[in-house]
Amino acid sequence: MTKVNNHLLPRLIIRNWEELKAVLYDKKSNSYIKLTKNDFAEKYYYSLGEKDDKLETRISKFETRIGHILKKIKESNTVVSLSGKEIELLKLFCYLSACRQHNTSAVIKSDQSGIYKNNNYLFGTPLVNNQKDAVDLTDRIIDEFERIQSLSDDAIFDNWTGVIFPSTNNTYLCQGMHLSIIKSSKKSILVSDICAIIECTMDSDYLYTYIPISPEFALLLVKSKYYQNMDQFEYTKRRFGNKYGLGTIDPYISEMFYEDESVLFDSCSIKELNVTIVPTVVQVTKYNKAEIVINSCNDIVFKRFNSIMYEDGNKILVCKKEDLNKAKSKLNIRKVTVRF
Repeated sequence: MTKVNNHLLPRLIIRNWEELKAVLYDKKSNSYIKLTKNDFAEKYYYSLGEKDDKLETRISKFETRIGHILKKIKESNTVVSLSGKEIELLKLFCYLSACRQHNTSAVIKSDQSGIYKNNNYLFGTPLVNNQKDAVDLTDRIIDEFERIQSLSDDAIFDNWTGVIFPSTNNTYLCQGMHLSIIKSSKKSILVSDICAIIECTMDSDYLYTYIPISPEFALLLVKSKYYQNMDQFEYTKRRFGNKYGLGTIDPYISEMFYEDESVLFDSCSIKELNVTIVPTVVQVTKYNKAEIVINSCNDIVFKRFNSIMYEDGNKILVCKKEDLNKAKSKLNIRKVTVRF
């Protein structure tokens, strides 16, 4: 039987809210409604309205594989041990989550000066604006999933080191990006028909893509050039300050994480060697397995993301109604105004 309803927010993600008895809020009716199998889905989306489910079936195989990896994260506390192949597949899943539909939001919605332009970058998750582009890109993403899935489980993958690798197992779609994981101790994360959020700077420098995977966890696909480690981060603040701030070093880069941007750093890029009296930290350029730190984030950070999920979405999954009420406060950073 041909699959009719194509989920833009996958069922493996929705189930993580259902497990915690989440309810579905409908903004149009201003009421809580029963979640059905047709929510967050459109008929024949991935076949552009044609009666065909070939791409949907291929997506389902990717989601099944990702489900096993997400289970490891959900069962972890402060760190999760993954193979390089699993990490690369998770990065690709983040990319898919933002690009499989045209509902992804940007942190900055409007800019009176006209300086800010979405997608004005070479490396980063693109902001897809229409269904055809989403389907075409999804097809390419699934091609990459099938290629990576065919690799051995101990395949070697590269960390970003300031160069473009001519030959690598890494997917070209996530070139120059790494994975970070953040956690809400209060399980206050919301998700809506806005499946992902992209933050760029005012000058259209891509920073990361935020993908909620449960009320407790979210994934981040981060630009390594800015956030690989503390040295890279401090260098970027100085460079942006010289480039845009008349020589004044920027105090922070991200508006959403400005209290502590260290949660965006790549925990796969360094390793502590405790074989000497003084512990030594070394750069990891290649790996076939790694431990990814799970960073606990301030509730204020999730409140900001929840605000965008609420403002731009129509149907919102929420475990605690007070989290929805907090999300109704709009972020003033989303609209850039010019003052003379």
